Amino acid sequence: TPPLHWAVWQGRLAVCRWLVDEAGASLHGTNEQGGTTLMSAVHHKNEKEAARLADSLPDLIDFANERGDTAISIAASRGVLPLVKLLRAKGATLGPRGRSAISPLLRAARFKRVPVVEYLLAEQSSLVDVASKNGNTALHEAAAAGSVQTLELLLTHHATLEKKNSRGHTAFLEAASGGRLDAMKALAARGAN
Repeated sequence: TPPLHWAVWQGRLAVCRWLVDEAGASLHGTNEQGGTTLMSAVHHKNEKEAARLADSLPDLIDFANERGDTAISIAASRGVLPLVKLLRAKGATLGPRGRSAISPLLRAARFKRVPVVEYLLAEQSSLVDVASKNGNTALHEAAAAGSVQTLELLLTHHATLEKKNSRGHTAFLEAASGGRLDAMKALAARGAN
């Protein structure tokens, strides 16, 4: 990991400034996972540095590494709603990116980040049934995670109950294969089988 990324992670703003201004470190450089300094700040929930980087380097806001990680998808998966809102206000897009095509909504659903799911649906409810490369929708991810709250929220926003992923699984089958009984009951109550 480059020194600049370590400094960002730890919130060492004076070190960051010195590395960039005096040592010639590039704010556009990536770490071994293809993450940018903005992604590092978001991953470590450093709101102040993330805001500064988003302001000074707007091209990093929607940068996606090979897997499709973006700063907003990382914030969504970590459940940091203030960072999700900040990045959205700075122009971050909510659609899927990269080879896996996982959107911030799918990330938030996978990790049971109910407030983030609620916000993202309010921002762009048309993404409720957008699928990843493997065909999973946010409903599949919430069912696999066993998040009844997320399932209910997605269904309230008209998620398609019987949509199948690339393995032919519905959200109900994803819940069943993971032994998520409460999720299975919630989906069955809405008509899944």
